[in-house]
Amino acid sequence: MPRRLSSTYTKFFEPSSIYKKPILAKFIIYLMKDGKKSVAEKILYNTLNFIKYNYKKNPVIIVQKAIHKAKPSIGVVSVRKRGQALQVPQPLSPKLKINFAIKWIITQAYERKDNYTLDKKLALELINASKNKGKVIKLRKDLHDLALKSRALIPFKS
Repeated sequence: MPRRLSSTYTKFFEPSSIYKKPILAKFIIYLMKDGKKSVAEKILYNTLNFIKYNYKKNPVIIVQKAIHKAKPSIGVVSVRKRGQALQVPQPLSPKLKINFAIKWIITQAYERKDNYTLDKKLALELINASKNKGKVIKLRKDLHDLALKSRALIPFKS
């Protein structure tokens, strides 16, 4: 009996209970702390309601647009060569791109200095990312700049 899951196994996220979108279920899982899924759901649904009533826009489209604009296209991987660690740029898989975008949005919402609750901070971060502004977009640009600077370290294959 194999100990590992097969390579064809992919984790399926059940769609969220209200909006029926798997991307929101994934967002809830990344937002969850200490296994408290109901708290994470309340935070996300309050965020979506805040966007819906204050900005008069469809919140699911805002979330999808924010994730799409925040996801990086290329990343860097540490490779040890001749006793030193080099940052080598590599393209990211589609799942990893989405994971990076969601993690960055949530961490930047936690690090915001405003005196708001987390759901309002998260809403503001999502709105900024969907407009191609904010710290999440800066993180993506910094990662792309790092990858461009270390382009010379790509192993030459002939």
